[in-house]
Amino acid sequence: MMMGSKGTFSAGDMAKQGLRQGPRRPTAQTKGAATSLGYTTIEGLLETEDFSRLHDGYEAIRKQAEEIMNSPTQSARQKKRARASLEAFDRGLDLLKELLEIKSQMMKG
Repeated sequence: MMMGSKGTFSAGDMAKQGLRQGPRRPTAQTKGAATSLGYTTIEGLLETEDFSRLHDGYEAIRKQAEEIMNSPTQSARQKKRARASLEAFDRGLDLLKELLEIKSQMMKG
């Protein structure tokens, strides 16, 4: 880790040297293309509305978390983390549903 000029750490010390900061300017390739907010995976899910991979992954995560929560050998901390991960995943799915509703409303005009 690098230190600032006075031997103290600052957030700027974490930036890689030589990388330009700030937004990129559009190039000839991207000027006509649809803009992305940087969330290409979520944008792709919303565009295609194919959630099969997400559903399969969710089922595997839910099964594993339920095994942890029902296991007598797992600590209370591990059970709490498994429950929290399921809640986070559920909130993510709720967000995707809300985004799909917004997309539907926008398409209607």
